[in-house]
Amino acid sequence: MAMLRLLVVMLALAVFAPAASATNFLIPTGNASKGFGDFREGQGDRDALRAALGTPTSIDAGVNGCILRYASVGVTVMMGSYGLGAPLCDSYFFWARLTDRRWHTAAGVHVGSSSAAARRAAHGRRCGSTCAKGVSGYVLARHRSECAPGLWPRVVAETRGHRVRALVVFTSGCE
Repeated sequence: MAMLRLLVVMLALAVFAPAASATNFLIPTGNASKGFGDFREGQGDRDALRAALGTPTSIDAGVNGCILRYASVGVTVMMGSYGLGAPLCDSYFFWARLTDRRWHTAAGVHVGSSSAAARRAAHGRRCGSTCAKGVSGYVLARHRSECAPGLWPRVVAETRGHRVRALVVFTSGCE
């Protein structure tokens, strides 16, 4: 009887617990996707980040932007104002660097994956730091920019050696 009670309690916790599900760590790579996990880029990026990730672990405001860190989920975000005079930490999403192994694409590429897995899911060959704002790796998603012709990297699997070191998500707006 005690075993049955334990099983019922465990099942209830699994069903009703507020813990993040695997879909909360999905990085969409479709053409129309904007964001990662529960964060969707657009108006009110700071509020959307807070709703998706909670309060940042640390905030570092500099001259060129604001870095928000969310240590529990391995996320570092860069915010900026495009020179519009808005407070940097309350302005626009520029990029996020995701380093927790739970972050993944639908193709299964995640931090710790082999470089070969990233290569198979990529759009073309490995790119150097000039193709994705200082990030070297495999482009997993591209988008049309609002400010420049052609396709630009939106999700990059940053590699070092034979492993994916981070997944980097860029803004879908002007770079």
